[in-house]
This record gives sequence, C-alpha cells and structure tokens, in this order.
Amino acid sequence: MSFINYVTQIQIDFGAVKLLQAECERVGIHKPLIVTDAGVKAAGVLQKALDALPGLPVTGV
Repeated sequence: MSFINYVTQIQIDFGAVKLLQAECERVGIHKPLIVTDAGVKAAGVLQKALDALPGLPVTGV
C-alpha cells in the first residue's frame, strides 16, 4: 500500500475505501463532507464511499 502525507494522509490501494470509516474515526471526523461531481456519482464511486460510512451523517452529497 502506498501513502502520501501532505496536509492529509492519502492511502492508495485496491479496496482502500474499506478503510474510510476507520480513518474518519482516527482523525476525529464525525460529519464527513464529500465533494464530487456527476461523473464520479454516475460511475458508482460516491455510493461506495457512502456505503463505507454507515451511521455517519455525511453532508455535501
């Protein structure tokens, strides 16, 4: 797995979306904001992110 540490940490790997909830918890995010576009939504990527955050009040969808 690759890591990029800049202002935030970025994890790059197949299936990394499964780490999304744990990463939100690790850095104290209780209300994640997701910013995307229609193409990402149409490709199903947004839904995968939302599915990885069950029970969290996501805004900006």
